[in-house]
Amino acid sequence: MVQNVSHEDGFEGPGRVVGFVVLAVVAAVVWWMVGAYEPEAGAQRAFASSVDEGGWYEFGEGDVGVVVYPGAWVDAEAYALTARELSSETGAVVAVVRVPLDVAPAEGEAADEVTAAHPEVESWVKPRHKPWALSRSW
Repeated sequence: MVQNVSHEDGFEGPGRVVGFVVLAVVAAVVWWMVGAYEPEAGAQRAFASSVDEGGWYEFGEGDVGVVVYPGAWVDAEAYALTARELSSETGAVVAVVRVPLDVAPAEGEAADEVTAAHPEVESWVKPRHKPWALSRSW
């Protein structure tokens, strides 16, 4: 016998809240167990040569800039080697932003601080690699 289940059968109210809380706790425990991916030795050496601005670190000078948002659960410093190489090969300012909890959507628009700190940069590239990227790019 097949029974139809609808929202009228208890999927609203306190049961929904309890389910959400349980899901949030399980997600937090998994997140804590996994942790962020740490930078490798090459990235750590490259980071040592960066300019640390607190909310981001950067390489290079120029009239073109690139703002990089790290991927989920990846330490921002893990991007240092690639950022340094990109800057030296293109002559661009390359800034890697630090985001809360190593999750880019947790930060509204970290790029605004970077671009405000560099009025000399005429054009910015802000690559994103997540589905919500389109809503934050211009």
